Amino acid sequence: MACIVGGAVRVPGSVAFGKFYRKSLHFGFGRPHFWLTWTLSPFALPNIVLMPSSDTIHLTETVTLDSPLGPLILAATERGLSGVWFMDQRHAPSEALRLSWHLNPNNAVLQSATTQLLAYFSGRFRPFDLPLDLSAGTAFQQTVWQALLRTPLGRTLSYGAIAQHINKPSASRAVGAAVGRNPISIVVPCHRILGAGGQMTGYAGGLWRKEALLALEGRLTPTSPSVSTGS
Repeated sequence: MACIVGGAVRVPGSVAFGKFYRKSLHFGFGRPHFWLTWTLSPFALPNIVLMPSSDTIHLTETVTLDSPLGPLILAATERGLSGVWFMDQRHAPSEALRLSWHLNPNNAVLQSATTQLLAYFSGRFRPFDLPLDLSAGTAFQQTVWQALLRTPLGRTLSYGAIAQHINKPSASRAVGAAVGRNPISIVVPCHRILGAGGQMTGYAGGLWRKEALLALEGRLTPTSPSVSTGS
């Protein structure tokens, strides 16, 4: 018998061992998912066990960084840096979600990101050298975000150019939506993407911040001839 739990249709498995029956029921939105497992017997009360499903559970750790453009929320998983958001940014994680994260100023990735972002804001530019976790996005979003990483300092591109770059020339609007959902501001430089004709179009952190970041980058002097494309 199928049941709808956690927004998905799942068919509980059932294996009989004599008079004992073991069933599993999947529930949960997003990650983590869990299997609720119980054993039924005419001789015992149900034995209920809560255990993680086979999906990998990624612990998120976080710190807050004061920047010249306002507080930044930084997040990292064991895979790498997973988020850089301005506190009032559209699509930033909710307060409830952030409260479920572990505050850890000793996280090596967060420490490195803090150091590199402070250097960026002070005008001491080096290519960002950080492991990135972009797995929160769809396959299409991740493709767009990887393309953003190849937009070098001192240059801007249009949404149409990004669409051409990823071989989706008619997908400018979808590219724009994916750019707006970029979870790693500044490091993944969505602020370098402009509208057709160079118009200063929407930025989830606010247009004034987009203008400030582009102005800042116009004054930066690279200390390395190469630009990191991330991971």
